[in-house]
Amino acid sequence: MDTRKAAIIADVRSSRKIKDFVALRDRKLAWASSKHLSLGLIQAPYAVTVWDEFQTLTGRARDVPRILFDLHHLFQPLSLWIGIGIGEVTGLPAATGGRSLSDVAGGEAFLLARDSINRIKERRTKYLRMTAFKSADLERDELLGHVYGLHDTLLLQITPSQWRTIDALLETGQQDEAAQKLGISPSTVSRNLRRAHYWQLLETQDMAAKLLSSTT
Repeated sequence: MDTRKAAIIADVRSSRKIKDFVALRDRKLAWASSKHLSLGLIQAPYAVTVWDEFQTLTGRARDVPRILFDLHHLFQPLSLWIGIGIGEVTGLPAATGGRSLSDVAGGEAFLLARDSINRIKERRTKYLRMTAFKSADLERDELLGHVYGLHDTLLLQITPSQWRTIDALLETGQQDEAAQKLGISPSTVSRNLRRAHYWQLLETQDMAAKLLSSTT
């Protein structure tokens, strides 16, 4: 059996400034765990490792881009650093026995994810980097880093109003229905999505999923 998996470690930026952060964090992670487990995107509920950090394990590396967007969407208006490591995993959580993922799983993938997130948190660059990948395929990791450098730059520019439009679209599935839900015109919905670079973000997800499809 191929035991290579994609481990994800995320860190909530500026968490100490957030009122009732623990309750907010736990509520959001419970929702994310329920959704992503039901869709088969992750293999165990999100596990908190420290105050503002949590991790999970995917079954398929190609699902990572979908998970990343969901996490960024869910945690708005907060922002996340996210490190992804692709490699061998020990203690695969087929049955955790009620224990946290962080208590039963480990291995190369988690070490690579840790290296990834530490690198973007500590490294000074010309622009803010939010996402990093690390695996045995260094060329692909570098390409994904460039792709997500552009992706995250666009993501950080989305306004609260534009996020509400994205929320409504994801909930209803149609721009006309999103407009009705928000009480605005369909043209305003279209404009908000365009200004939020929503379609470019979706294309980024599709491209990244293709790059990752050869793994697990």
